[in-house]
Amino acid sequence: MAQSEAVIRGQLVTEFDGSALTQGSVTLTSRNTRSSMQATVDSSGHFSFQQISPGDYVLTGTSDGFSSRDLRVSLTDRCNFRCFY
Repeated sequence: MAQSEAVIRGQLVTEFDGSALTQGSVTLTSRNTRSSMQATVDSSGHFSFQQISPGDYVLTGTSDGFSSRDLRVSLTDRCNFRCFY
């Protein structure tokens, strides 16, 4: 049986006022295998990762002039996860 896949969608925003960070990237790193993939945010600060295997991950958001932030995520079968930095 094929393993289910999940989707992560989010938006990179400032902690101060919630405005979108349009010049940034997000890295998704597997806590089990240490493999990673990167997404660049769009003009509204949105990003997505498709076809992610269930497991434990760390999302790291970065943008020039801001400190990077880490978010631990546990994905289960057919999970759609939305996150906002």
